[in-house]
Amino acid sequence: QRHAPVVEEPEGTAAERGHVLSIDFVGRIDGKPFEGGSGRGVEFEIGAGHFIEGFEEQLSGARAGEDRAVQVRFPDDYGSPEVAGQQAVFDVHVAEVKRRQLPALDDEFAKDLGDFESLDALRERIRADLLELRENMARVALRRSVVDTLLERTKFDVPAGLIERQLERQLRQAAERLERMPEDAVRAQLARWQEE
Repeated sequence: QRHAPVVEEPEGTAAERGHVLSIDFVGRIDGKPFEGGSGRGVEFEIGAGHFIEGFEEQLSGARAGEDRAVQVRFPDDYGSPEVAGQQAVFDVHVAEVKRRQLPALDDEFAKDLGDFESLDALRERIRADLLELRENMARVALRRSVVDTLLERTKFDVPAGLIERQLERQLRQAAERLERMPEDAVRAQLARWQEE
């Protein structure tokens, strides 16, 4: 999927789950545009969950050149308090309907990915990586279990400064991750964090 080029669908193709749409949109609450509610040339895959719930589904069946009014309600705990819990209407213009053109899984594909002589060599590398990942996850789970057990049996006060430093470190790491992400992915991630 990551290495698949995106190609435009034939004219008249109805968008469905898995299609990549390029859209222009303007969102309004009570008839008035709001900050962060508009975009041009925004690309997303239907079903990927990059927009608030209900947005992508309402574009299912749309064709290139079509205009649609998409009605959604922002979650009560949405990241932007100005729009949280509000009903919004987005005027959406579907500029393009595209799809990912998956390459054939053959030796040429494997060679394009890196130092692999064949598809079998690529599969073996993936298998080894997955096994290593599983072993690492098992070690982390074991360590977490041991630490949790020790914490249950040992009572002590955690210094306030330690908690603040840990929180600051986590916030800094989250900010660094967000800076490297595309804008629509950042919005989706912020929405997921708000839901959590």
